[in-house]
Amino acid sequence: MLKELQSAFSRNGSHDFFSDSGVIATHTGPVVGYVLSKSLIGIDFDIDDSLEPITERVLVEDCGVVSVGSLVAPRVETHIGVLLSTRVSGDTAVRPDECIAAAFPVLRVLTGNGEAISAAIAVGSPSLRKDVLEDSLASLNRNGSVVAAGEGAAIGQSPGSAFAAIARRLVEADQALSRGHIVLTGSIHRSVPARPGDHFRCDVLGLGSVCIRCVD
Repeated sequence: MLKELQSAFSRNGSHDFFSDSGVIATHTGPVVGYVLSKSLIGIDFDIDDSLEPITERVLVEDCGVVSVGSLVAPRVETHIGVLLSTRVSGDTAVRPDECIAAAFPVLRVLTGNGEAISAAIAVGSPSLRKDVLEDSLASLNRNGSVVAAGEGAAIGQSPGSAFAAIARRLVEADQALSRGHIVLTGSIHRSVPARPGDHFRCDVLGLGSVCIRCVD
């Protein structure tokens, strides 16, 4: 999955892009990125409550199959994902175009057990466009019908400021927001219930689409 994102840099000769990814070990596998909370723009927050590590275990292919039958009340969100081109120190707020190497559409399936925990994250094809966070429009289709829509402005925070804020907290925890990490910047619309048999597709203007098929 991550190597597919790496293909976006072939024209730039960045064949070693993931050689300094800064992955850290957890009980569920190496951390390859993070889901940011809307509260990260503030000064005081608990890193465990405002930041969810992403591991390779939850990543699925575009149009892949996601098992939701064992989840209590699964829900689906559309996110914009970004691939970081450099380590973010957290010393100051950064401009997104200084640290984003590529952006891509994402479908995130939540466990629905009362906590916003990822059960699966489907990643679409990467784009080198970097301004998509500012003017993106997205729609979510379930079984052929539009069930939610929104725009990038709904995320409610500056991506650069959020990157810097979370980088500061990671440094305090002896971790890092590093080159090669993927970051989900927040849901563009309200979450939508999912059931076995549902087919979801999100379309993000300027980025493309990604889909999943829910099974029992």
